[in-house]
Amino acid sequence: MRAGWRRGTRSHSQPTGAATSKALETADPAANHGRSARAVSDFRYRMSKAGTSGLLLFAIVGGVVLLSIVNVAHLLLARGLARGSRG
Repeated sequence: MRAGWRRGTRSHSQPTGAATSKALETADPAANHGRSARAVSDFRYRMSKAGTSGLLLFAIVGGVVLLSIVNVAHLLLARGLARGSRG
Protein backbone atom coordinates (compact mmCIF):
# COMPACT_ATOMS: atom_id res chain seq x y z
CA MET A 1 0.00 0.00 0.00
CA ARG A 2 1.30 3.45 -0.86
CA ALA A 3 2.30 5.90 1.82
CA GLY A 4 -0.57 8.16 2.77
CA TRP A 5 -3.23 5.77 1.45
CA ARG A 6 -5.66 4.16 3.82
CA ARG A 7 -7.81 1.16 3.14
CA GLY A 8 -11.50 1.77 3.39
CA THR A 9 -14.80 0.95 1.86
CA ARG A 10 -16.29 2.39 -1.27
CA SER A 11 -18.75 4.37 0.80
CA HIS A 12 -15.81 6.24 2.33
CA SER A 13 -14.21 7.03 -1.01
CA GLN A 14 -17.31 8.05 -2.99
CA PRO A 15 -17.59 11.55 -1.42
CA THR A 16 -13.89 12.11 -2.02
CA GLY A 17 -14.27 11.10 -5.68
CA ALA A 18 -17.24 13.40 -6.13
CA ALA A 19 -15.34 16.30 -4.57
CA THR A 20 -12.33 15.62 -6.79
CA SER A 21 -14.53 15.54 -9.90
CA LYS A 22 -16.16 18.81 -8.93
CA ALA A 23 -12.77 20.44 -8.26
CA LEU A 24 -11.42 19.29 -11.64
CA GLU A 25 -14.51 20.58 -13.42
CA THR A 26 -14.16 23.94 -11.67
CA ALA A 27 -10.47 24.18 -12.54
CA ASP A 28 -10.93 23.33 -16.25
CA PRO A 29 -14.60 23.26 -17.26
CA ALA A 30 -13.94 22.68 -20.97
CA ALA A 31 -11.93 19.49 -20.48
CA ASN A 32 -13.72 18.07 -17.44
CA HIS A 33 -17.40 18.89 -18.01
CA GLY A 34 -19.63 15.91 -17.28
CA ARG A 35 -16.81 13.63 -16.09
CA SER A 36 -17.07 11.74 -12.84
CA ALA A 37 -15.00 9.47 -10.64
CA ARG A 38 -16.05 6.37 -8.75
CA ALA A 39 -14.29 3.79 -6.62
CA VAL A 40 -14.12 0.23 -7.93
CA SER A 41 -12.33 -2.69 -6.27
CA ASP A 42 -9.22 -3.95 -7.99
CA PHE A 43 -10.72 -7.41 -8.48
CA ARG A 44 -13.91 -6.04 -10.03
CA TYR A 45 -11.92 -3.76 -12.37
CA ARG A 46 -9.61 -6.55 -13.52
CA MET A 47 -12.49 -8.97 -14.08
CA SER A 48 -14.41 -6.40 -16.12
CA LYS A 49 -11.37 -5.89 -18.34
CA ALA A 50 -10.60 -9.62 -18.64
CA GLY A 51 -14.08 -10.58 -19.88
CA THR A 52 -15.19 -14.18 -20.33
CA SER A 53 -11.70 -15.57 -20.84
CA GLY A 54 -10.59 -14.08 -17.52
CA LEU A 55 -13.56 -15.61 -15.75
CA LEU A 56 -12.82 -18.97 -17.36
CA LEU A 57 -9.16 -18.77 -16.30
CA PHE A 58 -10.23 -17.85 -12.76
CA ALA A 59 -12.56 -20.89 -12.66
CA ILE A 60 -9.82 -23.22 -13.95
CA VAL A 61 -7.35 -21.98 -11.34
CA GLY A 62 -10.00 -22.43 -8.65
CA GLY A 63 -10.60 -26.00 -9.83
CA VAL A 64 -6.89 -26.82 -9.73
CA VAL A 65 -6.61 -25.41 -6.21
CA LEU A 66 -9.65 -27.43 -5.12
CA LEU A 67 -8.17 -30.63 -6.60
CA SER A 68 -4.88 -29.97 -4.83
CA ILE A 69 -6.63 -29.51 -1.49
CA VAL A 70 -8.60 -32.74 -1.95
CA ASN A 71 -5.41 -34.60 -2.93
CA VAL A 72 -3.53 -33.43 0.18
CA ALA A 73 -6.52 -34.31 2.38
CA HIS A 74 -6.62 -37.79 0.86
CA LEU A 75 -2.89 -38.30 1.44
CA LEU A 76 -3.20 -37.21 5.08
CA LEU A 77 -6.19 -39.48 5.61
CA ALA A 78 -4.39 -42.47 4.07
CA ARG A 79 -1.31 -41.76 6.21
CA GLY A 80 -3.42 -41.55 9.37
CA LEU A 81 -5.25 -44.79 8.58
CA ALA A 82 -1.96 -46.59 7.86
CA ARG A 83 -0.50 -45.46 11.21
CA GLY A 84 -3.68 -46.40 13.06
CA SER A 85 -3.64 -49.98 11.80
CA ARG A 86 -0.01 -50.52 12.89
CA GLY A 87 -0.51 -49.84 16.57
